[in-house]
Amino acid sequence: MTDRHDNRPVHLIINPRSGYGGQKLLLADLRAAVRAAGIEQPIVPGLMPITSADQIKRMTALSGAAIPTELMSQLELRANDPDTVLELGVAHASLQAADLLARGAPGIHFYTLNRSPSTRAILSALKVSRPWERRSAAKSPCV
Repeated sequence: MTDRHDNRPVHLIINPRSGYGGQKLLLADLRAAVRAAGIEQPIVPGLMPITSADQIKRMTALSGAAIPTELMSQLELRANDPDTVLELGVAHASLQAADLLARGAPGIHFYTLNRSPSTRAILSALKVSRPWERRSAAKSPCV
């Protein structure tokens, strides 16, 4: 990775064993470590919008990640209604993406798993809210 001398983004998949909700700290730590090693390529965070309660439970079980308690409670309340699970997943991922972009992320890599309508809805929300325009020197960049 240190042999690259261009400005192409580096895409990494990180297993967040410390918990699903810890991505801000994880990205800040990753950024600090990468920059300390002299690597200047942009770091593009990835999000996988929740589109199915069963699917996210399987994926987190396989990866060792954890879903925040409040989000899991909301998913369980909606478990029998796939449309409302999808709506919750879109809303949650929209907030995560907006926060990452406002903190300086150069973009977001969406893992759609052949469910692009949710990603299109997230992109629509981001176009309206324009979080990249809220970047502030007071906020520490995560990427």
